[in-house]
Amino acid sequence: MKVFKLFVLGLSIFIISCYKPVYETIPSQSPKLVVNSLFSPDSVFTVYVARSRSFNDQLRSDTILWVNDAVCSLFVDGSFLQVLQNTGNGRYVSPDGYKPQVGRHYKTKVWHRELGEAEADIEAKV
Repeated sequence: MKVFKLFVLGLSIFIISCYKPVYETIPSQSPKLVVNSLFSPDSVFTVYVARSRSFNDQLRSDTILWVNDAVCSLFVDGSFLQVLQNTGNGRYVSPDGYKPQVGRHYKTKVWHRELGEAEADIEAKV
């Protein structure tokens, strides 16, 4: 019992003595494009576009800042295929219902007048 009391006392002193408020200003970062796409051969090609948030943003932690005015281009095997159509909430879909095919190489390029450009590419494998 004496060991337990000493442990609690030591832990309490350790916790209390380590308290020090930090008043450091964290510099704000410029927002970046965030592009996400999960695709499969049985679904229409879809890309979600949002913008990153700064640590200092005064928003709820679950708030997603969708980007609805970007230009999202789809390339297949190095050739331009189409511009994806925005349907709201940062969702861009193939206007003609194009579905990804196994063994093809896909690249998406997203451009926004304020946030710049982002791109991603992947080969669809089995």
